[in-house]
Formats: sequence, C-alpha cells, structure tokens
Amino acid sequence: MPAIPTTTRIQFGDGLTVIDLGSGIIRVDGKGSQGPQGPAGPTGPTGPIGNLRIVTNTSQLPASPNNNDLAFIMVEDSPIPLVYNSTLGKWVSEIQHNVSGYPGTQAGPTWSGNSAAPGVELSAQTTAAFIGSLPYRLYDAVGLYPQVRLSGAVSATSPPNNAILQASYATANVSAVIPAASTAIVPQCAISNSVASYPFKDSGWKDVLPTPTLADWIWFSCRLYNTAGVGATARSVSIDVRWLNK
Repeated sequence: MPAIPTTTRIQFGDGLTVIDLGSGIIRVDGKGSQGPQGPAGPTGPTGPIGNLRIVTNTSQLPASPNNNDLAFIMVEDSPIPLVYNSTLGKWVSEIQHNVSGYPGTQAGPTWSGNSAAPGVELSAQTTAAFIGSLPYRLYDAVGLYPQVRLSGAVSATSPPNNAILQASYATANVSAVIPAASTAIVPQCAISNSVASYPFKDSGWKDVLPTPTLADWIWFSCRLYNTAGVGATARSVSIDVRWLNK
C-alpha cells in the first residue's frame, strides 16, 4: 500500500463510505459510477397456445387432449362448451336436466299403468311426459350423439312382479306432426323395482341405442310397465341428456 501524503485535511467524494478503524487509520469504500443503459434486448419467442379451442366439428378437436381440457363447438350459431373426460375418452357437453312434465312434491306426481310391455299405450299422464325438444339434426351434423340418464322411483303394486320405467324418445322434422307418444325404447336405460315401495334409483348414463333415425328434433320421455301386466307406478322422474363426440 503506498504511503499517504502528509496533509492536514482530506476531502472525500460523494458516495464513499468512511470508517474509522482506530489508531489513526480510516477505511474508505466506494463503487464505480453506473454507465449509460444499453439498448433493449430482442423480443422472446411467443409462448405456447392454451388448451381452449373453438371448433365447428368434433373432427377439429385436439387429438391428444388432457383431462378437463375445455373446448367450444358451434352448433349453428351458438357455442356449446365441451370438456374432455379422460376416463371416457370423450368430449362431453353440459347436462340438460329435465324433470317430469307435471309439478308436484317429492311424493308425486304419480304415473300409473297396467301394461305388460313398454310399447303398449299407457295412461295419458305417462305418454304426455316429454321433455323439451332438442335440435337433433344440428347436433348430429357437428359430430355429437346423445346419452340419457333416467332417475326416479317406481313401485310394483302387486309384488313380486317387476315394475320398470324405461327411457324412450320420439323424433320429427320441422312442419311434421308432433308425435303423441314416445314409442321408441332405449332398453338399456331403465330403473325397476319389485316391491310396493318407492326407492329412488338411477340408471347411470346410457347411449341411445339403436341410434335414432335422423330428424330435425328429438324428444325424450319414458314408458312405464309391469312384466306381469298388473299395476306399476312411478314418481319424481327426471331424464338428463348430454352430448358426446362420435
């Protein structure tokens, strides 16, 4: 360290830290001044595209989606949300929840019939229980098909005979006569009971098979019967519909 010249006064510049170390020794610390700011660096690459898609046909949906990925499909001029279900390996729409066509409490309304087969005409209450019409042709055109889920309570008034409530549907084109009853059966979508009580049951989601004949509109309903051709009743019935990619 070079010797400090003999002097009686020292003037320190701005921004210096001066520490008295004792024994006539001081320490002076400082840092260099900041130079001018350089030019801005180049723009980074564009980030990855998110998982949201808006498509006009299910064939345009992502080929390798993740569970719960969201997409929208345009049905005519309206967007329908679809969520990917990795367990099903399908894109699934929201649920269209539909209750029976009659107001009432949990104990009613009660539908009754004495048929031994689901295709036989039942009481007026039973055949009138359509849900709202759905634009079947439009959904089919973009690559969607329906599943139905039936829930409610059925009772066999003469046990141990088997009371069965089975999903059904009817179709019609624009300007055609609306069908009076749903005579096409969805055999795999049913709830049943063999005692004179009303346990609540759920069919789970079922494909509508055989595939309905394509038409402009589709209505879902249900048919009530007893395998022995005696009394059967149903309460608190609802039919849910959802749409999946083909």
